[in-house]
Amino acid sequence: MLQGRNYTERGPGAAPVGERAQALTRPADLPDGGANLAPLRLRRYDTDGANDMADQELQVLQGTLDVLVMQALSRGPDHGYAITRWIREVTDEELQVEDRALYLALHRMEERGWVESDWGLTENNRRAKYYALTAVGRRELAREAKRWRRYAAAVGKVLSTQPAR
Repeated sequence: MLQGRNYTERGPGAAPVGERAQALTRPADLPDGGANLAPLRLRRYDTDGANDMADQELQVLQGTLDVLVMQALSRGPDHGYAITRWIREVTDEELQVEDRALYLALHRMEERGWVESDWGLTENNRRAKYYALTAVGRRELAREAKRWRRYAAAVGKVLSTQPAR
């Protein structure tokens, strides 16, 4: 399964990695007006810190969803529902990927040569499209994961500073 294709370069229309990644900011401030935002659901907490289990939509850049999906696929080929389930479980249900956002990301990554797909049967004997990370996708995941770790570390440093009095 998924062995017939050989991707040697990024897919057509793929922007250079540095141009894809943009600083998190308000959607109106983005060059495309926020068209590259993908919805995730984030568990919301009350101001007193108690978890009220209500969902609050969180808009994140496509690159965030891409790196989550590629990390899920780094474990091996899987179908869409299993990818969303894995992300939800690994994040202790903090992040929940919406179906439309997931499939848009998968198709975009397939066009770029980062993933490839083939039809197969699920564990319940249902027909589903399985996605697998390509060699190009593994390299992209390594680059993006490194970038996200640096970004998270930098944000962590800012958040750990003491406010001025």
